[in-house]
Amino acid sequence: MLKILKRTGISGVPVIKNKKLVGIITRKDLLRKPEETQLGLLMTPKPTTTTPDTDLREAAELLVKHKIRRLPVVESGP
Repeated sequence: MLKILKRTGISGVPVIKNKKLVGIITRKDLLRKPEETQLGLLMTPKPTTTTPDTDLREAAELLVKHKIRRLPVVESGP
């Protein structure tokens, strides 16, 4: 997976289970424990998220407040 992220220039991807966001995995996570093969043990679980109707200022505030670089946009509902 690290090779794919590096080749594509992507630094992190969402981890989805049963159509729900359960975490985020980054290149840094993969490099931290290169021998680990289970994404669930490497990913950041329950990431901070926002919704499609969140305004830009609020999204920026979440990034700063939580000291994060990725803010998945998810729709609530079924």
